Amino acid sequence: MSYAFSFALFCLTVFGFVAIGITTYMLGARHRETRFTLSVFALLIAALVAFTPLLLLATNPHARAALQEKARAYAMGQENAASTPSQVVLRWMALYGEDTAQAAPLTTLHFRDGEEASGWAKKTHVMLEEIKYEHLGREIIEETNTGETAVVTVKARISAVDGVSTQTEVYTLRRLKGQWFIDDLEVKDEMLEAPPQ
Repeated sequence: MSYAFSFALFCLTVFGFVAIGITTYMLGARHRETRFTLSVFALLIAALVAFTPLLLLATNPHARAALQEKARAYAMGQENAASTPSQVVLRWMALYGEDTAQAAPLTTLHFRDGEEASGWAKKTHVMLEEIKYEHLGREIIEETNTGETAVVTVKARISAVDGVSTQTEVYTLRRLKGQWFIDDLEVKDEMLEAPPQ
């Protein structure tokens, strides 16, 4: 069912509801049986109007996907509310490269360069698969927290197409509405390990 058809149906039902309401009012008390029938009909139309958005949602896969993404982001945000910056970073590192769609809501729009979470996750997932990214180990070596921002420094070991390397990852997090989100990531001191002999 197209949006145009659904919108036309919605407008038609609203118009019908208003017309029946006016007719019922104009009939007054003289035609009680007719007024009762029209009232029942008006209630049915009101129910149709109320369920039109659900009908739109059920027939549009894009709308369903967007709603599911918002629910997932909300659930992830609820987890973030009780998490420390280090816990958010550890969750991110466990998900990044494995389930990028779940990792994306842990980040800010700034981190994703203005992209929505779903679009960023798809693009990043493809890129990580191309370079055969794999996280081999991590250790938090420092966390500083000012209440509104936090910096978490991690010693990480990763594998990609060019081999295994160790690096220092510096995560900057922001507290937004009581929840911690990764806002920036700086990778430094990257060192490629010598391949085994």
